[in-house]
Amino acid sequence: MSAALILLAIGLSGAIWLWPRSPPPPPEDAVADTPCAEQTFQDEAFVVCVLPPDQFAVSIAHNDGQTKADAGVMDALRTRAARGAPPMLVMNAGMYDADLDAIGLLIENGRQLHALNTRDGPGNFHMKPNGVFAVDRQGQASVTPSERWKSDSEIAFATQSGPMLVVDGDLHPAFDENGPSRYRRNGVGVRADGAVVLVISRSFVSFGVFARLFRDVLHCPDALFLDGAVSALAGPDGPLVGGTAPAGPVILVDRKD
Repeated sequence: MSAALILLAIGLSGAIWLWPRSPPPPPEDAVADTPCAEQTFQDEAFVVCVLPPDQFAVSIAHNDGQTKADAGVMDALRTRAARGAPPMLVMNAGMYDADLDAIGLLIENGRQLHALNTRDGPGNFHMKPNGVFAVDRQGQASVTPSERWKSDSEIAFATQSGPMLVVDGDLHPAFDENGPSRYRRNGVGVRADGAVVLVISRSFVSFGVFARLFRDVLHCPDALFLDGAVSALAGPDGPLVGGTAPAGPVILVDRKD
């Protein structure tokens, strides 16, 4: 090849390299207008919301026993929107009885509405260890097994549910690797850096898969199951995952200014 052709080839390659490129597309896994993203783990689909405490305020709300104003994710969303302060996210936050009242510890705005429940019984709530998700007055969150829970005047919000998914980095001892019980499930964990992690499955998944997602991928040393079958997550524009069935306590997420 002549020197002239070589120089021409070099020039063309440089022109191709410098040609303006289109910006990369936005990530396909982002859930629009929320701090959430689609996540696949062991061939199952989830929505994961990571909430650093310096960016998001996490609280818990419940109905007032009369109007049932916050008796589910969509009711809570509508109630807050009517006040001019729609939340960024709403998720169901623990188990309840036929009257939609919490069956375990519930603290809202520093006021205990229901006491810690340490009784034995049937169902997921009583699959010991169960636990408490709490947020203190400084906005720091925790997930604690119920037997370790200590009442503290600094707690602003708390909800009790069960079973624990992960305790001190270990999976709940009753879980099979991938057992036959499959439901849409939701839960909450707290990372070592203080970020709250909310997760809801799009697929119908086992406890084992759900717990390993929190431990192995999301790096939550402690995580709590919130509910199954009725699990739901909503954003400011309406439902994101799950239905609109009534529920008891709900987690509310607001973006900090």
